[in-house]
Formats: sequence, C-alpha cells, structure tokens
Amino acid sequence: MATENEQQDDLISLEDLVRDSAQTAPSATEAVATIDKVLEVEDPAFSQEMKTIQAEATAPPPDVVVDTEVDELVDKEKAEKASKGFKKLKLLLFVRPSRKIKNAMAQLKTIGPWLKLTALPAVKDAVSKTISGIKAGLSWGTGKLKAALSWFAVQPKQSKLLVVAVAVLAIAAAVMTRIAISGSFLPSLEKDFLLSFANRADAKYTYDGEEKWQDLNDPLLHPEYIVLRERLIVNLRNPGDGTNPMALLDLYVEAGSQDAAIEVKARDSEVRDMILRTMEQITYDELVTEAGKNKLKVFLRKNLNEMMTKGRVRRLFFKSIVVKP
Repeated sequence: MATENEQQDDLISLEDLVRDSAQTAPSATEAVATIDKVLEVEDPAFSQEMKTIQAEATAPPPDVVVDTEVDELVDKEKAEKASKGFKKLKLLLFVRPSRKIKNAMAQLKTIGPWLKLTALPAVKDAVSKTISGIKAGLSWGTGKLKAALSWFAVQPKQSKLLVVAVAVLAIAAAVMTRIAISGSFLPSLEKDFLLSFANRADAKYTYDGEEKWQDLNDPLLHPEYIVLRERLIVNLRNPGDGTNPMALLDLYVEAGSQDAAIEVKARDSEVRDMILRTMEQITYDELVTEAGKNKLKVFLRKNLNEMMTKGRVRRLFFKSIVVKP
C-alpha cells in the first residue's frame, strides 16, 4: 500500500504542474523538460513520436554531391564522348582505308601468280597462233600470186591484153559505182555559199513595183514623240554674186522614243547649232526646189543621229520655210 502511494507521489498531474508554474517561474529548458515528462505520462505514444522527430532533426545530413564533383563528372563524360568521336573519325579516315588497301594488296598478290600461271600462257599461245596464221596467209597469197604470174607469162600477147583490159574495166566500174553511191558523179556547179533564197524558200511571191510599200516609220505604227524647233534664221551658202541668201524655217523633229525626244529637247543649243551649220552648206537654188528640201532633211537627220546617244531621229518635217535670195 505504501508502494502505491509512493508511486502516486512520483506522478505529476497537469493541475499540479499548472499550480506549480503559477507559484514559481521556471526557465525555458526546465519548462520544456517538465512538458516532456508530463507528455510521457499522459500520452506515451505522442511522446515517442516527438522523440523520433527530434532524433531525425538532430541526425547528421546525408552526403551531398558537391558542385565540383558534378563538374568533374560532366567533364569526364565530355572527355569520353570526345574520345569516342576521335576513335570513330580515326576508324573512318585511317583504319578502314588501310584495311581496304591491305585487302587490295593481298588480292593483287593472288592475281599475280594467276596471271603468271594462266593468263600469260594463254596470251602467248594466242599471239603465236595469230603470227602463224598471218605467215600461212602470206605464204598462200604469195604462192597464188606467183602461180598467176607464171600463168600470165606463158599466155600469148592477145590474152595478156585481154586480161589487162578486164582488170582496168573492173577497177573503173568499182570507182564509178562508189562515186554514184556518194551522189557526186559529176562535179557540182553550185557555189558553196547561198546566192539567193529562191532555191531554199517554201513559196515564191511576186510584188508589183507600182504597189505602195508600207512605211515602217508610219506614225500609225508607233507613238509619236515630236519636238518643235521654231524660228531658225540662217544664212545660206554664198553664191559669190554679191547676194546674201537667207532662210527662215520652223522644223518638227520626230524621235523614235521618249528618251530620244527628251535628249533632243535637252540639247537644244547643240541641235540648233548643228542645223545652222548644215544649212550653211545648202545653196538658194537647191533649197527652192522640192528635191533640195528633201536633201536638207536627209542631211539634218543624218547629223542628228550621229549626235544622239539614247535613240534615233525618224523623220523631219518643215512646218514652214521661207527662202530669200
């Protein structure tokens, strides 16, 4: 009975703990120890779980791989990959070609004895037979030729002439046949170059000389690019009789393209100077005629085209022209 009372005295209830705490102020460590002791009595299972959690929390940390070790592992893997790549390259560029060369050399070594034992004797035999056949053919031909000559020598003169004539005729017939087959039995009288399309054309057409031709410079076939040169006054060539003939004209210049018309307009002073210098070579007697005016147009167009850099001048027209003797 006394033992049970002693055991009951050793146990501490929560009420006693609260009461004692109210009377004294224990330290934090003592308070935690007291709470642990109470929990061991009141809830042993919970107390055991707390001890397990505390043991795990205070256990030393597991081994952790340091970054330097990871870098070493990565470098090691890279080195292994590089080594494998070098080995593959070495195998591709050196090992395999060397093996193929060795195999080829070994095959050549085996071919050499085969050529010596099999092919070379066969070639020698074929060459020997060919030479023997040629010699036999030459001997047979020589014998036949000698026999023919001997026969021809004992023949009378008329028979010899007949044989020669037959041989000549046979050769001539062969030559003529060859020429006839080639299509040049007689020498051609045609020239090697083409003189006319009449013999080559698919069809022939006859044109009337009086028929009006189509003018390719017709404005209906092209867009018009015309520049007007107004009020050109120039002295004509002096006839030497004391007169001073002059001409005044307005001139249309038809260009072949827009760029050419722009150039004529942009080089106005050069065009004017060229026209004046050209007209100074024309006499009054020439310019008063229709042929003289056409001649002036031809000269002006020729000189203008020699100046042009971006096209050509098609035609020229006189808007008005006045000539004074």
